Amino acid sequence: MKELSIFVDESGDFGEYAKHSPFYIITMILHDQSQDISGDIAKLRSEFINLGYEDDFVVHTGPLIRKEEIYCDMLPNDRRAIFTKLYFFTLKANIWYEKKKKVYHYLNAFGLTPWIALHLIYVVILSLFAWLNNNGFSKDALLICESLFDNYSWLIPVCEGLMLPVFLYWFYVQITGNTIFKKGMAFTNVLVIFGILKGISMMMPESGFRLGFTNGLMSEIMIIWFLLVFMEIGGRK
Repeated sequence: MKELSIFVDESGDFGEYAKHSPFYIITMILHDQSQDISGDIAKLRSEFINLGYEDDFVVHTGPLIRKEEIYCDMLPNDRRAIFTKLYFFTLKANIWYEKKKKVYHYLNAFGLTPWIALHLIYVVILSLFAWLNNNGFSKDALLICESLFDNYSWLIPVCEGLMLPVFLYWFYVQITGNTIFKKGMAFTNVLVIFGILKGISMMMPESGFRLGFTNGLMSEIMIIWFLLVFMEIGGRK
């Protein structure tokens, strides 16, 4: 049988309003005891000992932040060292919610790199086209820029492929109930909306509107997605 431990802590008080403690907060941590983090805790304790603290040293983050109690005479670097140890403990420990959040952040950063690279290529080509037109090379501008685009067009599917993981992972964390949203919100994923709008654009007759609609797909997708998120959050009030 699995054992679940629940740790409860509170912060603040019910007394008169104080600037440094305007709220009364209760926090709970649920720990599945089959997920062993004793090694991570032992390592954290060892690192505190290396910093010169006793074996039973306990961190109280409120006083640490406000430079109170035992931390009142500490130098900024000494307090920063404690924060750093706590940060890397949460980063490495087997804390599932935190791990999922960090994976999503890293994938986001990874996905933004090809997105930026792709748009930089577009900006360079369009800037070159404008410069050629304004400096007496208008006859050759289109040919030069089309040739440049053809040479780098292979980057488009590569960059789009590198942007996929973050959207797929976001779908996974939503459908498994690891976000504040309902599981059904997974089907408002950017890729799902893209598939619907792409299908609509393919049914449109050839026209300037279809060209504009297709070229602005990502902007249209994000507007729809933000609208759906806004409606979901607003519906809770």
